[in-house]
Amino acid sequence: PEEFFYGAHDRELLEDLTEDRLAPLPCDCNTVYEWDPIDRLYRGFTRPGKKCRIGKGGYLWSQVTLKDGRYASWDLGKDVDTDERLWGAGAGPFDFFPVVSYAHEVPQLT
Repeated sequence: PEEFFYGAHDRELLEDLTEDRLAPLPCDCNTVYEWDPIDRLYRGFTRPGKKCRIGKGGYLWSQVTLKDGRYASWDLGKDVDTDERLWGAGAGPFDFFPVVSYAHEVPQLT
């Protein structure tokens, strides 16, 4: 719900947020990851078709890369009709680098 939109900036906005007020995103909003054997990284993207609707008249467009200690994410809200950027980083993706590793907490696959 819109009253929680700025909860990341103002934690008090989230005080009334309960699980029953959450709305699941449609499957079209899932990020699809593909392994690139040449660049040895995962590339992710939102499913094509502009079906991950966010807000009024907008859709989510996302690209991510995941490689050895780097996660780059570029999320944009775009106009369904014009593809014009409505929100998101206009200068490119955000780059994230780990400060602490939690790899020891991930179970090994057998």
